[in-house]
Amino acid sequence: MLVHLLTNRIYLGEICHKGTAYPGEHEPIIDRDLWDTVQTKLSDHRRDRRSGAGASQPSLLIGMMVDGLGRPMTPSHASKGSTRYRYYISRQEPGDPCSTEKAWRIPASEIEPLVVRELCRFAETGLREAVIAAAPSAQQLQLFDQRAREFAKGLAGMPTAAQRERLQALRT
Repeated sequence: MLVHLLTNRIYLGEICHKGTAYPGEHEPIIDRDLWDTVQTKLSDHRRDRRSGAGASQPSLLIGMMVDGLGRPMTPSHASKGSTRYRYYISRQEPGDPCSTEKAWRIPASEIEPLVVRELCRFAETGLREAVIAAAPSAQQLQLFDQRAREFAKGLAGMPTAAQRERLQALRT
């Protein structure tokens, strides 16, 4: 509710109609500099929330998971007492042909360690097979093996936010 108050252009002396802001017939209550400062802070906060920055229990796989029907999975949680249970749940859009299918719900505490473990295993073994197929020199293969081990060791020991950054970098 507070965000709506802080983004209401009426305080800036404007009127909005169908998504377009027009000069109003009333005097602004706040000046443009203050408005711009607040909007910048709100924008930064939205970016931080979307990325999970600063979250006490960040979601490692946010924006990277889909269910078996191809629907994006989004982080969610339930609380019981002081315990918080995190999940990834299929996002169901209205009008989606898959909306009659039940949403998938996967515990984050099970899927996140599994993904990290399998990615580390792949970096140390499976990826090596693909590199060998490219017929590198012995020196190149040795360097690759060293970097793959460093990647796997580093990924497994990182905080969740750093792991997410590394996984996002792999996607590009």
